[in-house]
Amino acid sequence: MKALDDAGAAPVTAETFQDGLYFGLDEDRYHADPALGSSDLKRLATGPAEYWFGSRLNPDREPQETTPAQLLGRAVHRLVLEGERAFAAAFERYPEGDDLLRTADDLGAWLKARGEKPPALKAGRIALIQHLCEQAGVVPPRILDALVSDAEAAGRALLKGPDFDRIRAAAGSVLANPHLAQSFTGGAPEVSLFWTDEIDGEPVRRKARFDYLKPRAIVDLKSISTSRRGRFPALCRRALAEWDYPVQAAAYLQARARLPEMVAVGRVYGDHDPAWLARVAAAQDHAFVFVFWASGATPLTWGTTLSPGNPVLDVAETTVRDALWTYVAARRAHGLDRPWVEHEPLDEIDLDHLPRWWGEAR
Repeated sequence: MKALDDAGAAPVTAETFQDGLYFGLDEDRYHADPALGSSDLKRLATGPAEYWFGSRLNPDREPQETTPAQLLGRAVHRLVLEGERAFAAAFERYPEGDDLLRTADDLGAWLKARGEKPPALKAGRIALIQHLCEQAGVVPPRILDALVSDAEAAGRALLKGPDFDRIRAAAGSVLANPHLAQSFTGGAPEVSLFWTDEIDGEPVRRKARFDYLKPRAIVDLKSISTSRRGRFPALCRRALAEWDYPVQAAAYLQARARLPEMVAVGRVYGDHDPAWLARVAAAQDHAFVFVFWASGATPLTWGTTLSPGNPVLDVAETTVRDALWTYVAARRAHGLDRPWVEHEPLDEIDLDHLPRWWGEAR
């Protein structure tokens, strides 16, 4: 079994992973690899410029900041997919309570009540309180700065109380749905796969990260806003189309098809159950399952499946194929260092080029 630590990791060169199947790979390390993921394919389907300017090929691309909504989504993923222990290791409720010492005045009052002269600086007051408690062999009071510092040192993100409660409610609603709860049993969370395709005679590196991998299914957990009016299943179906989620499903099922060869040649990294993985590699038919949860206050959930032979997958596979050919053609034409901007010649506009409603409005 091969480990995924920095000292004895699977081969990595300049944030580029060797083709293979990876268990327990850090999410940021996965995203740092420039191989084409499903989001890249969606942008390529829009156009080569859309991809280039949003990719790491663009030296002026703005840093990608984690938004509050993304942080909330990651927390729900961790709790649903990996369980309570993994969630507690990554997230913590922001300290609160009447007994919490927040300000320098709070710290000074605590010291004065015990006959001590408070130091001038807040840091000194914290250090003195901790020293006194250690000498006395007692548990120190809850000090906000110390609790925040401890959480940051341990790599835990602090979540405000309302957000923390929303995360638990969302995860609970997913696991309480009898039609969805079994989606997250009997598998492995956050499994990454890197592979190389050949497109028109050229190598193209690709990647996929399965939220939850089961022997005969890939399960993906999605959040959507319920700010629009409508029943939740209808909102989810709209999101499937608007965000091109079937393209992700098609791309991930292509990745899933490469899994047996990775297992056969021993390109498997990270802790896993070999007997379970052998069953996964031997399974013939694979479906893609979307599980949606509402990011609002109402704990709504809904799921749907894309199975082999579904015409939706046929359309999505065409999009994936065209995106890959677009990538190769643009790479040939522009290289990797110049923007992939294509200039269209002047063309006469035709009535068929305009939306139908334009003519009807007249």
